[in-house]
Amino acid sequence: MSAIIEELRLKNFEGYKRGTVKFTNGLNLITGRNSTGKSTLLNALLFTLYGQIPGVHKKLLVSRLPGVGEMVVYVRFKNPVSGAMIEISRNGCLDKKRGYKTTKLTLLKNGREVEVESDEDLRRKVTEYMSVSLKKFTNLVYVRQGALQDILQPDKKDMDLILRLTVVRELREQMDKVRRVFEKYEGKHVQTKLDALKNLVIPQLQKNLEDLEEDVKDRQRKLQKLKEQIEKAKSPELSNLLEHVKKRDGLEEELRRESKNLQDALSEAELKSQDEIPKLIEKTQGKHEKLMTQRDKLQKETKKLNEEWGSHRGKAQHLQDEIERHEELLKAGITRCPTCGQDLNEETLQGILEKKKKNLQNVKHDEELLKKAYNEKNKNLQKLEDTIRTCANKMEGFKNLRKRLQTLMTKRGEIENKIQECNKLIETGLKFLDLPFEVEDPELKVKVAQRFLLDPEKLEDAKKEYENINKKIEEKTSEKNKKKEDLRKDKKEMVELEKRLEAAELARQLTERLEAAIKTRRSDMLKKIEVRALSYYERMTDQHDYDSIMINPETYVVSVHPKGLVEHIPATRDGGGHQTILALAVRLALLETLRFRSLLILDEPTYGVDSKNIPQIAEYLGETARLLAQTILVTHHDICEEEASNIIEVEKDEKGVSFVKTKF
Repeated sequence: MSAIIEELRLKNFEGYKRGTVKFTNGLNLITGRNSTGKSTLLNALLFTLYGQIPGVHKKLLVSRLPGVGEMVVYVRFKNPVSGAMIEISRNGCLDKKRGYKTTKLTLLKNGREVEVESDEDLRRKVTEYMSVSLKKFTNLVYVRQGALQDILQPDKKDMDLILRLTVVRELREQMDKVRRVFEKYEGKHVQTKLDALKNLVIPQLQKNLEDLEEDVKDRQRKLQKLKEQIEKAKSPELSNLLEHVKKRDGLEEELRRESKNLQDALSEAELKSQDEIPKLIEKTQGKHEKLMTQRDKLQKETKKLNEEWGSHRGKAQHLQDEIERHEELLKAGITRCPTCGQDLNEETLQGILEKKKKNLQNVKHDEELLKKAYNEKNKNLQKLEDTIRTCANKMEGFKNLRKRLQTLMTKRGEIENKIQECNKLIETGLKFLDLPFEVEDPELKVKVAQRFLLDPEKLEDAKKEYENINKKIEEKTSEKNKKKEDLRKDKKEMVELEKRLEAAELARQLTERLEAAIKTRRSDMLKKIEVRALSYYERMTDQHDYDSIMINPETYVVSVHPKGLVEHIPATRDGGGHQTILALAVRLALLETLRFRSLLILDEPTYGVDSKNIPQIAEYLGETARLLAQTILVTHHDICEEEASNIIEVEKDEKGVSFVKTKF
């Protein structure tokens, strides 16, 4: 196997002004006294490769020696897979603020420069060419001072990284994170939000939308009805209909008046029907004729009595006149009648006067009787005349009533004909306006008025209501469209949430599978490492004290099963020498399992080991070096020189400057 690291150059790096180290196959031994700068070479190698040293600030790498300038480090190595020659150089210095500043980065592959954009870009490319990342390099390939046995009780995350489980674990963690991300939406659990959308939000939105649609439809119906009412209220057909209804109502009112007049006339005549009038006229006329006959008779009787009364009245007057003359004669003493010439004595004259007075008395008595009879007859005649006049008037009244009733009946017939004409026109109007009313409905005008807006004020109110409803429809339509959009978004969100749940479930399943894969891969790899570690252990020592080596898959703690014991014990409880062999065996097993047997760097692996045990440890280290392509071992003890193919000595001059010299 070809060497990995071929050459290291450094200038103004920590305690070095300049230095060049060439490495070979096999064991490269870096020796020197304590604090001469041996570990500095490893730091320079690590910094040149990856651009950083864990736990060390870059500015501390620049030499503090007087008169130094720009720091330059250079490494040349071969790709362990392709064999390509890779050269890296880094230039840097301290800026004005005493902070580290990279001034130049160079990367060559087989002598050709490769473009490098940044420290991170160079680190990525080196990781590719070295086939190992910085983390793996510092935890597996490069064993720092005092950390050799850390592999027996390592950091779990570091071991996951070494076993290449980190990517899978990170993927699992990312998948689990993805699951958690998918299970959360706007700070809420997706399932909770999805249930709320399915069971509450969307059904409520749908119900609200249905209510809004029904509300809009209802308002549109009202709007259409109002529109029709407004249009019909302005239509000539409605005006004509109302005019005909009004005219008919007027005619019906007139008909009622005429009918009342007719009824009043009959009532005045104490008649129930006009059919009684001809009979009454005939009866009254017969009575009138009888009365006229009675009058004629009574007139004659009255005339006769009047004549007789006049005659007696004349006689009485004559007798009175004669008596008055005779009394004058008697008073005058005249004895001869001036009229007849008869001689009259007083006695004779007196006898004549007595006789005439008695006769006058009788005449007046008869006159009085005749007067009384006359007056009685005349009174009866007057009464009869009154009765005749009453009868005549009554008969004339009946005739006039008959004439009047005939006139009323004629007029009522005319009115009824006009009403029929109006009804025909009303019926035509109702049909045209599609109104379901009866023509002769007494409430027709009211019903039409209720159906249509006839009052100008109500019509204006209807127009305002029309505008308000139309505006409300626009508002409700806008609200409905917003609800539709909300529903669309919620449904879309529901679909998205369902997808998120599906994705979360898939992520959960993948997480479980990845976790299972991690466990399976870890278990498989650890079994191989356990077997190989035991094999390496047995190759490095003839003390076969263990039946098996076991690595806990959860903690990576190494334990061994000593022969004769019932159970395993932690490797850290074994003796120091055995711990070193076990640490080397496990590390070699790891390198072999990971197919990186090209390089191992050990910095003071005998740190803390008792001086009596150093020769034995050196023997283990020598055996380890033979199993790898290249081993770089830093020590201040004189060990492994016989196994070394290259010895690099590090010293310091009198000024404290470290320098390198190759022993062979």
